[in-house]
Amino acid sequence: MADPVTPIAFTKISIDQEAGGVFTSVTFPTMNLTSQPLDVFTQDGKGEKLHTNAILTYGDVTLTRGITANSKYFSDWATDLAQKGMEGNTKQVTISACDNNGTDVMAWSLTDAFIKSYSPGQTSAGDSSILMETIVLGFKEASRTT
Repeated sequence: MADPVTPIAFTKISIDQEAGGVFTSVTFPTMNLTSQPLDVFTQDGKGEKLHTNAILTYGDVTLTRGITANSKYFSDWATDLAQKGMEGNTKQVTISACDNNGTDVMAWSLTDAFIKSYSPGQTSAGDSSILMETIVLGFKEASRTT
């Protein structure tokens, strides 16, 4: 019998082992595997393709949440990266999709994460909508921990 599917109530992140907030939408890392075929010839002189080991690359992580009065962390991090460069400004990030009890259903660890893009959202005067910030993270490696 298959395991039951657990609904996700929220997604949280930690950055360098400190709380980084709760997000309403997260795109988790994608893992892309490609192999490079080599053209080889058999002893009979026939051509065939031999597939080499797979090369693993990762897709970006996208985080979205409503902006609060104290949510400058990601814009400050992006500014630091722009002004000071990558050296010393990458972070170790954990992203956890949690159930209603706050238990991790799925978690990923990102090594040497950095901000690729930051958007504070948009609004119109007199509009009662919530500003939604969007952060796109790149990283060196990803691993699923739960």
